[in-house]
Amino acid sequence: MLGGAYCFTTLRYELLPPMEVPTLVITTPYPGAAPSEVEQSVTRKVEDAVSGLDAVKSVLSQSYEGTSVLIVEFAVGTDIDAKQEDAQRKINSMLNDLPEDAENPSISKVTPNDRPVVDLTVISNMDARKAFDLVENEILPQIQQIKGIGQTRLLGGTKREIKVNVNKDKLEHFGISLTKVTEAINQANLDFPTGKVKDRENQITVRMAGKFQSLSDLRELIITTVDGSPVRVSDVADVTDAAKDQSAISRFNGQEGIGISIKKQSDANAVAISEELRHKIKAIESKYAHLGVKLIIADDSSEFTLEAADAVTHDLVIAVILVAAVMLLFLHSLRDSLIVLVAIRRRCCRHSLRCISLVTR
Repeated sequence: MLGGAYCFTTLRYELLPPMEVPTLVITTPYPGAAPSEVEQSVTRKVEDAVSGLDAVKSVLSQSYEGTSVLIVEFAVGTDIDAKQEDAQRKINSMLNDLPEDAENPSISKVTPNDRPVVDLTVISNMDARKAFDLVENEILPQIQQIKGIGQTRLLGGTKREIKVNVNKDKLEHFGISLTKVTEAINQANLDFPTGKVKDRENQITVRMAGKFQSLSDLRELIITTVDGSPVRVSDVADVTDAAKDQSAISRFNGQEGIGISIKKQSDANAVAISEELRHKIKAIESKYAHLGVKLIIADDSSEFTLEAADAVTHDLVIAVILVAAVMLLFLHSLRDSLIVLVAIRRRCCRHSLRCISLVTR
């Protein structure tokens, strides 16, 4: 009984047993292409390449605007790592058959750990852009430090973006192409090393700092010269400090915020991550209380896991009590009932460890 009690305190809680679904997802970006063109030029060729792999159970292909997605499912027990290497070799051999504008296909494995274990929503009293910068640069790194957390993803929010709105008529007036404007901005906004300065005692690395520090630096950038006069970015475009167009919105109970989706590492424990995350949330809210920052747990998979474990423990306690009552009723001896009860509880402790492990995993 003592051994069983000790083992019970060290038992890990998992919703599902450790398993891998032998499935590969092959994604091929083809920017600007319509779904029909993606299917003809990319999807069918990639599908033909991977269909010849051994132990393929099914191939599901989906063609979207600018993207081709193939889901390849293998028979149970297949070594998915080996199949990923085989699929990569097959695809590498047919890359020349893909359109020039198509990017290289990427292959990823699908596992149950891809499901987020915790979903958070961050709300605050700050400006939307400042709030996003705070979450991305300060709050998210603190959450990522928690042991066992694998991948994190931000959803929604308003990200800062410097927009250069080029005027087509002004470009034609100066005889400048849009490509030339883009190249001038990209080449000017760089940091790079330029060499070293040495003396008898010291060595100093010299670096050219060319990053834009303000909007005026970008507006005053010279694109080219026309008839001896410089043409600046401000002459052909409006430069504004704006926000990036939102592709996703995160809301919790009707209140808009910034979502954080958290996935665990393959060998990590979701319950332990959830407990440590709750302590971290209290520390973060206390640190940024003056900004009205609150982290709300929208979904936590460990709650169902703990409820399942508690239900198993509750049933085991009831079973032991019923066995004790029945033994006492038939044997009419407290001493003999205790002997049988101790023996049954020993077996229950060993069995319950296996049972809870299977049920909660």
